[in-house]
Amino acid sequence: MKKTAPAFTLIELCLVSLIASVIGLAVYFTFSNGMRIWQKANQKVVEEDLSIFFDRFASDVRSCLKFSGLGFLGTKERLEIASLVVSPYLRNKTIGRVAYFYEPKSKALFREENDLSRIFEGKQGIAKGILENLNSLKFGYYFYDKEKKEYVWLEDATLEGLPLAVRIEFELDTQGSAGRFARTVSIPIGG
Repeated sequence: MKKTAPAFTLIELCLVSLIASVIGLAVYFTFSNGMRIWQKANQKVVEEDLSIFFDRFASDVRSCLKFSGLGFLGTKERLEIASLVVSPYLRNKTIGRVAYFYEPKSKALFREENDLSRIFEGKQGIAKGILENLNSLKFGYYFYDKEKKEYVWLEDATLEGLPLAVRIEFELDTQGSAGRFARTVSIPIGG
């Protein structure tokens, strides 16, 4: 009889293949779940962004004030109000101008903040894009019309003084579907 060289049996090879497959699947599923969690953590949440935007917008409009030299400007696509702003140059809150404006080309809403000293120097404020993927946007202004003796919504703030309220309406495109949003904010010193 011949002595045979040491070798693996077919059953041993099948067991090793099965164990290697189970370990490979476990590693794959662990990596796959980790990637899914990472993607969810880094994706933008539209509801949170809108909530933060509406809070900031309402805060700016409610803190609107009357200040000579800084009038109220309201058009269909632009709102400028005198308000308290945080000045990066003075490192404190001061009187300034807050402007919200829509740029249809970039489909974005911007917020510009400028303190009083920089306005009178003729320098631009700091503009930041705060909402993107907007299909449309318009502001509305609620006034009491003394001639007609009734309350009216206007697209342009043509009447004298501050409006009683400001409304913002926009259509936001999120992942191929458009949603319409609106918010009305009263101005405590309006009228």
